[in-house]
Parts: sequence; C-alpha cells; structure tokens
Amino acid sequence: MAAAPSSLPAVTGASGAGPSALSRALLHRLRSEVLGSVGPQDLVGSTWRVLVLDATTTPVLSACMKMADLVDLGFSLVEDLNKGREPMPTMPVTYFIEPSVNSVNRLIADWPHGEARYREARVYFSRAVPPQLLDAIKRCQPLISRLTALAEANVEFIASDPRAFTVPVPRAMLRLYGEASIAGGSRDADAACEEIGARLATVFATLGEAPRVRYRRVASVDAEDVPGGARRADTTRRVAEAAARALAATGASMGSASGPELLVVDRGFDAVAPVIHDFHYETLACDLFAVRADGVYVPPAPGTLDAAATAHSELAAAPPPPPPPAGASSNHHVLGPTDELFGELRFLHVAEAFERLDAKLKDFTSRNAAARARKAGEQAGKEGSLQATNTRDLSKLVAALPEYQIEMRRLSCHVDMSARMNAALTARSLKDLGTLEQELVAGKKQGKDLVPFLSGPAGGNCHPSDKLRALICYGATHLRKFDGAKMSQWRKVANLTAADMAAIESLERLGIPVTKEAPKGSLNETSGEGKSTWFGGKKHNFHKSRSSEDMQEAAYELDAFTPRLADLVVACSAGELDSSEFVDVGAGAHQMPPPAASGALASASAASAPKGKSLRSKRSSSSGGAPSGDDAYAAAARGGVSAVGGSTRATQSAALVVFVVGGVGRSEVRMAHLLSRKLGRDVIVGGCSIDTPCEFIDSLRSLGSASPL
Repeated sequence: MAAAPSSLPAVTGASGAGPSALSRALLHRLRSEVLGSVGPQDLVGSTWRVLVLDATTTPVLSACMKMADLVDLGFSLVEDLNKGREPMPTMPVTYFIEPSVNSVNRLIADWPHGEARYREARVYFSRAVPPQLLDAIKRCQPLISRLTALAEANVEFIASDPRAFTVPVPRAMLRLYGEASIAGGSRDADAACEEIGARLATVFATLGEAPRVRYRRVASVDAEDVPGGARRADTTRRVAEAAARALAATGASMGSASGPELLVVDRGFDAVAPVIHDFHYETLACDLFAVRADGVYVPPAPGTLDAAATAHSELAAAPPPPPPPAGASSNHHVLGPTDELFGELRFLHVAEAFERLDAKLKDFTSRNAAARARKAGEQAGKEGSLQATNTRDLSKLVAALPEYQIEMRRLSCHVDMSARMNAALTARSLKDLGTLEQELVAGKKQGKDLVPFLSGPAGGNCHPSDKLRALICYGATHLRKFDGAKMSQWRKVANLTAADMAAIESLERLGIPVTKEAPKGSLNETSGEGKSTWFGGKKHNFHKSRSSEDMQEAAYELDAFTPRLADLVVACSAGELDSSEFVDVGAGAHQMPPPAASGALASASAASAPKGKSLRSKRSSSSGGAPSGDDAYAAAARGGVSAVGGSTRATQSAALVVFVVGGVGRSEVRMAHLLSRKLGRDVIVGGCSIDTPCEFIDSLRSLGSASPL
C-alpha cells in the first residue's frame, strides 16, 4: 500500500473537528436541566438521589455519561423502571423515561395509595407526552402530591459519536422496506416513519434551533416494480414530514437557509458504502473484530490468526504487556475517548496506522530501560524475563518499570489488534479484493473480472461474506445484471447460500434494479430527463467517489473510495443541491422560540410542584461558555462532563445533519469528521443504527421475510 500525497486532509485525532454543537448541547441539557447540577460540595447534609431509567433512555444516557458523572450529580443508585425495586421512602427520585404506555403505567404503579416508594419525584420524559398519558398521570394523586418537576426533556437519540447519532426505532429497516410492510398494509411502515420523525425532532430540540428540512425525492416508480415500491420510494418524504410535524408541535417553525439543515436520504442513495471493504483503522477493526456498539473490543480466541500474524514482524515481536491488576479484566479493551491512542489512530488508513504504531513501539523500546531489558530477554530465549547485566542496569530497570507498565497497557491492545488486522488482510486476500471492489464501483472492472477472482486461489481465501459484499458492490453499481440463471451461476462461483443471494435481490426493495426483469424507470435508475441518478449516470461511471485529480492523489492505493454522502455534503454546503431532487418541507423563520408549556403539562406540574422547572422554559444563561474544539473533547476524555456545559451554540457555522433512513456505515461517520474540518461546517450524520457490513447484509436478508419478527 504505497503512500502518496493526499488532497483530502486526514483526520488525525479522536476530536476530529472537535465535538459537535449537538454533543455539547446534549451534555448541557442532561447535566443541567434533567439531572440537576448537584456537585459533591453540595452533598454534605443532603440526601443522595435515585435515578430510574427505562429501555429507551438507558442507552441515551449511557452513551455520554458514566456512573462517576452521576455520582458527581448526587445519584447513588441507578435502577431499571421495568424491574422490581425496593422502596426507598427517605430518598428523592428522578425518572427519565419515554412517554410510552408501558413506562407511564410502571411509573404510576410505583405510587400506590397509602404507600410512598420515594420521598419526592421529578419526572422527565424523553419526548412529547400524549395527552391521554398525561391525564393518567394527573389521576395518580399519590404521585402528584410528591411531584416536584414534570417536563419533556426532548432527548431521545443516542450520541454514539461526537459527529453521529442514532434514533432507537426497533426493526426500522424491516418495517419500512420489508415484505411485511406491504403484506400487512402500510400501517406499521407509517408508524415507523412517525417514530423516526418524533425522535429526530428531539435532535433539533436539543440544539435549540429549528432546521430547514429537505428530503431526497427519488424518481417515480413503474407499475411493474417490486410490490410496494411506490410506498417505499415515498419513505424519505414521510420521515421528513413526520419530523417537521413533531418540531411544529413544540412551537418551532421550519428553518431558513442560514440556520441548521436536515437532509433525509434513503439507503438506496448509496448501498455501496455500508458493504464495501474500508481500510481505515476504526472501520476495519469494527469490520473484522467483535467491537461492540459501546466500543468494547474483545480479542479473537487465541490462535485464530496466529499463523498469519508473523507477517507483521515488528508488531508481532512487540514486548508483551504486564499482567493486569488483580480484579481487572484482561480480555477486553474500550475503544473510546478515554483511549488517546485510539483517538490518534481511528481515522487513519491502516497502512499509516501500522507505521505510526511501529514508530511508537520502536521509540518507546529505545528510551525505556525495562522495554530494552524485556526485548533482550526475548532475544536470549528467556520469554518474559528482564535481562540486567549489573547492579547499575538493574537500578535503571526498576526505575523504568512504572513507565513501562503504563505505556504497555496503552499500546498492548492496539499492538494486538494491528497484528490481527494485518494477518486478516493477508489470510483473506482482502487487499486484492478491496482493489477489485473499488475498481468495480468506479466502472474500471466488470463482472467478467470478478469471476476469475472468486473462482481462483485468492477467492478461495476469502470468507463467504467477503465475496457476498463484492457481489453487492457489483450489483448495486452495474444495474440489471442478474436473472435467475445468472443468480445460480454467481452462487456456484462464489459458493454462497440462497439467503446470501436473497440479500442481493433485496437491493431492489431499496430502489436499485439488480435483476434483468426489473422495469425501466425503477427508483434509483432514471430521473425525469432519462439520465441515471444512480452514482453519476453514465454507463459504468456509477460511483464518482472523487474527482480525477483526487483519485490520482489518493493517499493509499486502497483509499480510492469515498461514500456518496461526501458529495452530498459538499454540494449542500456550496448551495448546489438540485431542488427537484432535494425537496423543502415548509419555510419560515429559523430560530426555534422557547415554547411555553402546554396547558395540560403546565397545570399538572404547577399545581403540585412549585419548585419544578419545565424544560420548555428558556434555558439559563448563567452557566459559563462551553469549551471548544479539542479542549471540550479532552474534558470528556478525562471521564467527566462537568467541564462540557454552558452554551450550546455551534462554534462553527450552522449544523448540517444528514439522516440516512436504513442506517449509516462507519465510513460515513468518518466522512462527517473529515468534512467538518475540511468545510468548517458542523457536519453530523444519523440513522436508526450504525451498521457493520455484516449487520447491513443481515438487514438486507430480512427484507424478503413475510414477518417483521
């Protein structure tokens, strides 16, 4: 992977362009307006509090705060609303729950007549409360008598990354694009659109500004298209309008061109980005290894790739780290803001990440006596021993041990992960496959070039999922190349299953005509002018990932692909979006006024809670300015949020939020960081999930199922 100068700026740190206005606003709202600012200095003589969460709000809170942060805010116990809990009549409680029938019923059940489970209660809902549920709360006199706050927090999204978020809508892809969305009518699909829109609205409620809302309108579908195609083609409009309605319900009006922007696009807009092999450090790690959604990396079983790991000699020969302290887990590592080295490596191409990690290991070994002694012991055939030839050397070795232990704990996870990455690249022929995928997408290679690879020795090394991903890249960019006979031939050549081939066919449910029987005029094939709107239009020029100059100056030979989302963001920032393809929802003033509490909510709270404060009231301006850029991210990286409060206004130009119906890929999250720096714009991406390639393929497989379960 030879290096060359790059015309695209590398994102070289975990902070990228610094935390977005959204991440700062979220921390401010949760810390100051939902949980309250009770610091340790105020706890003397005060009562600790209980925090009760439900299944929706638990991931919302855990994505941006730790238990230590909650202790700092005065909470000694966090409990699950849906599980049995011991009464604590001497302690106040704060509920942060969704306004669902189940959660409200469980809330009311906590307050039976004649018995007080807690001393007093503050109740915050993650989104707007339906009137019928509010009436049910008002009828619960034991709760009302001890209620000190009742408010809508308008926070129902998971800030899983400083520049990415998800909205928790279960089975969204299946409900919107699956067979069941048509077989059972469109009610479940409509409900999913409303749920997504309501949760998406809380993103801008947190920002405190109403956006200009636009959605991608795809071309009209043919009557012979996949059943339900017209409904699916209309999904982006329904989601955008649902978000606009939810914002309007809070008193907001649609934004102007000078304010934040929301672009709603469908996954069919770019079905390549979630599946193509991406060779950047974080993306490849999440692709190859068991990296959980919370960033926990669990190494593969010992010996899984040991035979191939020797290919990366410097990393394989790195000194082993010392054993973990008593009680510590040795089989997992958290890849997140507390890992500064991960922040440095996460957006680098793996070739550069390997080189940088190699340099760090060599530098550390050359200057640390304990590391040199360990290496000398290994070379002498005494694995795990420290070689010291005299008393003076032993003294230096002992003095160097603390630094050795700290540094090796910092490096050991990435040494292991990089060695395994490099081993997988070789063992599974991923370099050759990655090159072929990128050339297929760019139109430089055709199906006839894919056949010899899949049937040859390199294809034999590939995992079946790797071959399926290459076929999806081919089918999504070379339209109408499959029929029944072709499907059988490809299945035999690639040694795939019927379920694998069903995933390729399911691309048609995203509006991509992959079979020869697909009618002319399918969703993503042609625009009104008869010109292809799918990846650039001209024959075989399906994915214009970069300009010709950029392609020639790609930093690495496996770095030629850029998600189409990047082109969309650049065009939007330049004011060059086609208004016939990206349609406005409403118009008007862009500033979201601080809405007054609704009569029902205000009366329920004020009648019995004179001390309470509605989150619909204007925010306090007494908290100081928020740290910006790297300072704010560093504050979060230290494990606390107390320094990340204050103003929630964007320090860059107005936010541009791109919401992908059907989920986003890790490569698109990386582009949000890169483009925020390149354009000086607060770019944020969102979806119902952030998918690995295998997760996206599983979603494709499910689309042909008649049942959403």
